[in-house]
Amino acid sequence: MAKRTKPGNRLKNGRRRGNPRIAEAGKATRFQPGNNANPSGRPPDVFSQIMRKMMPMPCPLDKNGRTWAEAVVLAAFKKAVRGDIRAAAEIFDRTEGKPRQSVDLAAVGAFANVQVPTSLEEADRRLEEIWMELKERVERRKAQALTVGATGP
Repeated sequence: MAKRTKPGNRLKNGRRRGNPRIAEAGKATRFQPGNNANPSGRPPDVFSQIMRKMMPMPCPLDKNGRTWAEAVVLAAFKKAVRGDIRAAAEIFDRTEGKPRQSVDLAAVGAFANVQVPTSLEEADRRLEEIWMELKERVERRKAQALTVGATGP
């Protein structure tokens, strides 16, 4: 009795079964030119909209009548005072701006001496030089391969 293959394994043993016109079957439902998957665009972020509406509203959990925004800021400051580094970093990032990132030029290494072309003509000339250099390398390697092959056994 012949061993039955599972549908997912039909390509493993080299035999193809099923509908030979499978590629044609879905063409009618594919996207037409100019019609994208989501014509209305991404739906608005509902949670962000709700939070923006709630920020100026009074917080019912606060006995002093603060707004939600004030209550959240106060909670962040309390956490920072207790030693929460992430809360302190968030406060400083929001008030002072994020610190500038330094770049270690030694890590760049090989690219430190690269000269950037200042015009299209200069860039075109440099690309032509690189192309000619690569072409010469290929020709030299071809010649070496031919001489090695000719002197072989």
